[in-house]
Amino acid sequence: EKFLTTSLNKPYCLYYSVFSLDYNKKTYRPDGTEYQKGYINNQNSVFTQILIADFDNIQLDEYLKYYNQFLNMGIEPITVFTGHGYQLIILLKEKCYDQQILKYFNRALIDKGFPIDEQIIDSARIMRLPFTYNNKEFDESNSYYTNNPQKIKTHIVHFSEKRYSVKEIFSILGKSINLSNSSNVNKA
Repeated sequence: EKFLTTSLNKPYCLYYSVFSLDYNKKTYRPDGTEYQKGYINNQNSVFTQILIADFDNIQLDEYLKYYNQFLNMGIEPITVFTGHGYQLIILLKEKCYDQQILKYFNRALIDKGFPIDEQIIDSARIMRLPFTYNNKEFDESNSYYTNNPQKIKTHIVHFSEKRYSVKEIFSILGKSINLSNSSNVNKA
């Protein structure tokens, strides 16, 4: 609580990890140096219980069109307004240990014609934390930087408690899925 209170008063962007991580696992960069403990990467990511679709640089009316397409397919996602777009979050019934799942999901959505961010493919993915601020306008190295920066409050637009199996989602999208760690899909 103290961390959030302090952070929200500063021009920081706060994120959450899509995959859980093995906090105690030592991980290394290609040059052999160790990654900082506690930061997710493709070596220490373990499982996810969500699938993410990231729609960048769209307005509310365009978002609603895509959200309704999801509803019409029988998928009821949570939606987060990120300040510069919308993230749709699909809750899963089980843990998914396949580190390629976001890549498969992203490809299936692109094949269906959804204009999503094609970079949401790796198990080290972090996403914007709702009810915080998008502060990209304060960062001089960011394309959103401006001389008159404004905090943009993020929030949940649509909420859902509906959960799906991975196979159910891919069946709805008209794709078959063969998980690389299929024996680990429901691992406790």
